[in-house]
Formats: sequence, C-alpha cells, structure tokens
Amino acid sequence: MRSRIPGARHRWILAALEPADLTGIMQKGAALRESLMIARHWRGWTKVADADAYEDLLRTKVLPALQQIEGYRGGYILRNLGPTESEFVVINLFDSLEAVRRFAGEDYAVPVFEPEALQLLSRVDPVAIHYEVRVSTT
Repeated sequence: MRSRIPGARHRWILAALEPADLTGIMQKGAALRESLMIARHWRGWTKVADADAYEDLLRTKVLPALQQIEGYRGGYILRNLGPTESEFVVINLFDSLEAVRRFAGEDYAVPVFEPEALQLLSRVDPVAIHYEVRVSTT
C-alpha cells in the first residue's frame, strides 16, 4: 500500500514498512538478507555563505556520530550550489527501520538536527523519507 505524506512534495513512499513486514522478505534467502537496506533521504538548504560550515558540521560531527549507531551502513552528502543558497541532500543507509529508530527515535520521519545545524540551515524538508534499497551495484 502506498500513501502520500503532506509536505513531502508528492513523493510516494511505502506507508507501512515495519520490521514485521520485512520478516517474510528476510526469510527468502541469505543473499537478499545481506542486501536489504533502508535509505533515509532528507534535504536542507543554507545561505551560500553558510554552506561550507554546514558541510563541515556534517562531515566532522554528524557522520562520525552516525557511525557509532548499530545498523548504520554509511551515507552520502550531496551539495548543489545555487545562486543564493546551497541545497544539501543527505542519504543515510541503515540495516533496518529499527536501526533508523536508534538514530531518529520512534517518530523516525521527523528530521534530526544538531543545535549548530539549526543556526546554519535557512530551510528544511519537514519529513525524512525512507526507501527500501532494492538494487545496489556496490
């Protein structure tokens, strides 16, 4: 079943992806079990003048803290420099939604911010979107 989440810019996501739903998938074989991941996607924007400081915060504080969470499998920071602001897309990979909850809490669709980040971000997506990673070439 799919559902639209208000404020998510009409991106479709799986609405009821709970660990219990993954049980059947996980029992289909070891190869699939090894490749199943959850990708957490979120976007935020800074003023151009704050972009380097925000990237440095992500690189030196946020990502190292994430690496300490059981079930965290890595991530990407994407940056697009615009004329008046920089857009950041942050994609983090987790073993399961339970691992996402260890990072974000029970209401895991709510973005998580360091206090310093709130000083640098000029606007944010109000919802973090979660996807099943279905195919990976890495």
